[in-house]
Amino acid sequence: MTAQSPTSVALAWAAGGNPAQTVYELQRSTGGPASTLASQSSFAFIDTGLAPGTSYFYQVRAVNGAGLKSAFTPELAARTNDLSAPVPASAFGARALDGASIEWSWTPHAPDAAGYRVMSGTSNLSGDLAAAATTWVQSGLQANLPYGAYHVQAFNAGGLANSGSASRYTLAGAPSSLSVTAVSSVSASLAWSGNDDPDGTIFELERSAGASFVKRWAGAGLAAVDAGLSPSTAYSYRVRAVNGDGIGTAYAGAAATAADPGPPAPMGLSVSAIGDSALLWTWTAVAGASQYRLYYASNPTVSAGVADALPFVSGGLAPNTLQRLVVSAVNATGEGLRSAPAQAYTLADPPALAVADVEITSAAFAWSMGSDPPGTPVELLVSTDGATFNRVFQGIGTSATDYYLLACLPAFAKIRAINGDGLASDYSPPVQLVTQAQAPLPAGRLSAMSLASDRIRLQWSPSPSEGVTGYKLYYDAGTGQVDYVQPLAELPASATGYLTDVLVSSPAYRFSLRAVNRCGVEEQDAGVSAAAAALNSLDGVRAAIATPEAGKKIIGNRITVQAQIVLGDVAQTRQVLFQYKPSSAAVWAALAAAEFNHPNPASAPPWYVHWNANLLAPGSYDLRALATDFSGRADATPPAITVGVDPAQPDIQETDLGGGSVQTQQKVNNGAATTVQSGDAGSGQLSSVAIPAGALASSTVTITVVNNPLDAPAFTAAAVRALARVLNADPLPANDYVEITLDNGQSALVNGMTAAVSISYPDADNDGIVDGTGLRAADLQMWAYDPVAEQWRKDFLSTVDAVNHRVTGNTPHFSLFGLFAAPAHAALNEVQIYPVPFKPNGGNPDEGRPFSPSDPDSGIVFNKLPPGAVVTIYTVSGRRVKRMTSEAGGRLQWDARNEDGRDVATGGYIAVMTSQGQVGATRVLAIIR
Repeated sequence: MTAQSPTSVALAWAAGGNPAQTVYELQRSTGGPASTLASQSSFAFIDTGLAPGTSYFYQVRAVNGAGLKSAFTPELAARTNDLSAPVPASAFGARALDGASIEWSWTPHAPDAAGYRVMSGTSNLSGDLAAAATTWVQSGLQANLPYGAYHVQAFNAGGLANSGSASRYTLAGAPSSLSVTAVSSVSASLAWSGNDDPDGTIFELERSAGASFVKRWAGAGLAAVDAGLSPSTAYSYRVRAVNGDGIGTAYAGAAATAADPGPPAPMGLSVSAIGDSALLWTWTAVAGASQYRLYYASNPTVSAGVADALPFVSGGLAPNTLQRLVVSAVNATGEGLRSAPAQAYTLADPPALAVADVEITSAAFAWSMGSDPPGTPVELLVSTDGATFNRVFQGIGTSATDYYLLACLPAFAKIRAINGDGLASDYSPPVQLVTQAQAPLPAGRLSAMSLASDRIRLQWSPSPSEGVTGYKLYYDAGTGQVDYVQPLAELPASATGYLTDVLVSSPAYRFSLRAVNRCGVEEQDAGVSAAAAALNSLDGVRAAIATPEAGKKIIGNRITVQAQIVLGDVAQTRQVLFQYKPSSAAVWAALAAAEFNHPNPASAPPWYVHWNANLLAPGSYDLRALATDFSGRADATPPAITVGVDPAQPDIQETDLGGGSVQTQQKVNNGAATTVQSGDAGSGQLSSVAIPAGALASSTVTITVVNNPLDAPAFTAAAVRALARVLNADPLPANDYVEITLDNGQSALVNGMTAAVSISYPDADNDGIVDGTGLRAADLQMWAYDPVAEQWRKDFLSTVDAVNHRVTGNTPHFSLFGLFAAPAHAALNEVQIYPVPFKPNGGNPDEGRPFSPSDPDSGIVFNKLPPGAVVTIYTVSGRRVKRMTSEAGGRLQWDARNEDGRDVATGGYIAVMTSQGQVGATRVLAIIR
């Protein structure tokens, strides 16, 4: 056996020495009696028509010329291959034969396929076709409709094989009865029959004025207008249908001759709105015209009206509706050419406006659009006096809110709609409202100060609320109970202080201040309270609570309680003892210091302790600072303020972050200037932030101040180099940092304003040197950290207060701030020289870069020189190369050139440094070119 397939076996045998004309008899069996397949003189045979997967047995013998037969060869067993699924046909496609039939065709690729069938999904459309079939005609179809997607399926006993899919439209039915239904001097109207074509069939109308046709129209209708003809000219037309595959039918034809020209086209067609339902049309009259006809520009076969005279009014339109028309004149010769188009919108209807909601400083409005189409824009205006209106909303919508009203004042609103030409309707009837009333916020920083002759001065900062008309000052008349019925004084809104009349001497008078606004509402906060004694004379030292402010609500385990000396001076003050009591109690107790770094009493400025307010029950508490002078005499009548402990809605919250860092969070109202102070738990650092009114982007913001934050950026070598270029020396940090952020994401202050940031520094012995650093306090500068560039920058000025040991900078932004200074100039043997060796051409900028005046790190740098120091460069043989003098800042750069301006060679050099009053120093340098 030499080959086999599912239906055949190929056999061959050797002659065995027989001559060429010997006949061979081949027999086959399937296991039973054998039958002769062939008698032939060749040595090969292909047995075909076999069953797949079946075993057959073959034997052959030779027959001589006398008919005598040799013995059979031993039986040869052979098995046909099992039948597998056929190979799918390829190139499956179709062509439309006419409007009722489609021929589907394919290329077979399966000699073992038993047949083919054309399928729609699982439906056999064609029935089983012969294996030799390559086409099938589908008939009985409808014109210009899609058929498919179909595929052809090859099949045999081994399985099925599907081709790719295809779809096809039948041909459209050719149109007939093309006719000219109307002719003018510039246009022809034509119509035709579509025969059996379905709706949506596309027809193409072509026109010829000579030998060639040009397409003039294509669409799904059975009529068209061909405009732009030349008067008195003959034209030929033809039309055909196009099926969904873009195949056209035969043409149907007709002829037309344009009429003689009528009157000229009217000029200057214009239109204007005369209401929400009518438009006024006008144009230049045409001489001899008896009538004018108007048409829709988008469909010039449809009449929009007839005018016997000018002007023409098109009415019955909807509000804010676009109309676009053309006009032609008519005289005895007929209708003339049409004008250029013009268009306009009718006016919109005014919306119906209503007040939806009223709040303290805002009002919400809603409106309905009535007959106006969707998408009509509106303009909403609001006034607080009924005369001057401001736009609140312009655009598409049905509601808007004015957030910029004032409490307890009337407001008026009106609205109008804008049409497609930008013309406004009349305003709606105005609606009126009155905003709700609101109690004003209390005044801030209330303090009471004893004066000689039994008088007390009260001072405060204004209430941040808009519309405050005055203040009412109440007091207890020395009884301990404030009388809120009869005020001591009624003061104008501009007042920030009050001096009492002579009082009866008493160890304590309590005062309370309340703001009153134009709504006639008096705020009821009893916490804005301060107390002081009525004294006939003053002596000794006295302290007053500066932080927190009177009336503030506090919570946290590290509340900064800070005092300032208000009588006497710091040099007379030995200590300040901080005391507190519930406002309803009579006995004062020493405030328990929250950590040992700031004990109570405080023995040095800045006078402050930390207080754990979390240990107190919510309520009202009085605070005072008891100063004692160096003779041991304590203030017998210190002034006091009142604060509230409120875990739910605190104004100030201060928390120990660990590692000595304290986080202070305080609510800030943009309507008033605010000062926030925060003390560090691990050092004597006290920082403050003074924010002017109007500097914030929100009406109320929470500011966060962190002293010496735990995640302050490391003072890297890059930071040293950046600061050194400004300080003309290596800077050192004073290890005093403060981070300031706002919860509204704002960093830059608005309106060009600046905030005063103060950071204290330690100088316990008042020697002018920052304790623990060796830095001169007078040299301290405040810098800000740029987190994007990861660099410290000096972008504002700062000043040093040597008396109170603090540095203050007026910053236009909030960030991380720190104090830095350059140390005093060191001896010459501490001068820094870099880089050594100097490799200007090595490719590594840290090993040297060619000198450039604009690059402070180029060349060989001598740093920390005394001002006016002389540096002389010599070769190792003693020949002078260059002589230089240091800059005022104690720094110079050598360009590695000699006094003739030429580059020095590779080798070793000696730098001799001298300065008046100091011992000279010598360094060895190396240059590698």
